[in-house]
Amino acid sequence: MEAGKDRATAAVEKFLGGYACSQAVLAAFAPDLGLDENLATRLGAGFGGGFGRLGYVCGAVSGAVAVLGLALGSGVGSDVGNREKVYLAVQDFCRRFAARCGALDCRTLLGRDICSPEAFAAVRQANLFRTVCPNFVRAAAEILEELLKEKAGN
Repeated sequence: MEAGKDRATAAVEKFLGGYACSQAVLAAFAPDLGLDENLATRLGAGFGGGFGRLGYVCGAVSGAVAVLGLALGSGVGSDVGNREKVYLAVQDFCRRFAARCGALDCRTLLGRDICSPEAFAAVRQANLFRTVCPNFVRAAAEILEELLKEKAGN
């Protein structure tokens, strides 16, 4: 991330530069997590469009959930207490995102289906990926940054 640039702006710029929503959020936070940007974008590659363009959970949300796991997870799979801490952070993030954006899923957020090639083309033609989705990428990154600051204070 460039000096002086906040993560939300970096995420939106990456998204508008061609990254999937999930990749943009992950890549914007990658330096803070000690994660190589190439690995972050590969990790986020399948989440865009609500899991491979199925319209489920918004990729920006999925990218944020991955960041929460990387930032707050202990790295020990059997650490149930830590897993609960991460789950609570994910729930908090999802509540905040839904309150701010109205939903968690692409279909509802876009007000359209994107599953079929024809539906995807119609959404692209309506320019929703350039006019609507950047707001969700920004919201995810801002909420995530806010939440991580709160968790760092605990």
